[in-house]
Amino acid sequence: MEQQENTTLGLVVRPVQKSRVWQYASANSEQKRKSNMDNFKETTLKGHIQLCELRYQALEERLDNVEARLTKIEDQVSSLKTQTNQGFAEIKVILERQNSSKQVQVIATFGTIITAVLGFIGYLIVK
Repeated sequence: MEQQENTTLGLVVRPVQKSRVWQYASANSEQKRKSNMDNFKETTLKGHIQLCELRYQALEERLDNVEARLTKIEDQVSSLKTQTNQGFAEIKVILERQNSSKQVQVIATFGTIITAVLGFIGYLIVK
């Protein structure tokens, strides 16, 4: 073993030899520490697994809620589509009726004009 001299204080430092008892106690405490570390790792791993399981369950519940909402929205959109199609069909019928009534009005108007023109021509011929 080497001796080291501390120049600032003028001290000689000698390394201390470890006794066999200390070495045994040190090895025993090292085993305990490893055992404690393994227990800690196992405990934290189990805790981590349980925490992950809870998180995944929460995610599954959220996804189920989202899926239920989407199904509800799909049903509402389908219902709205059906109502819209029915409304458009009714509008089409109304427009067709108005078209035919406009045609009748136009024919009646032209008939009246033609009758008036023929009546005026007849009046001019007679006079």
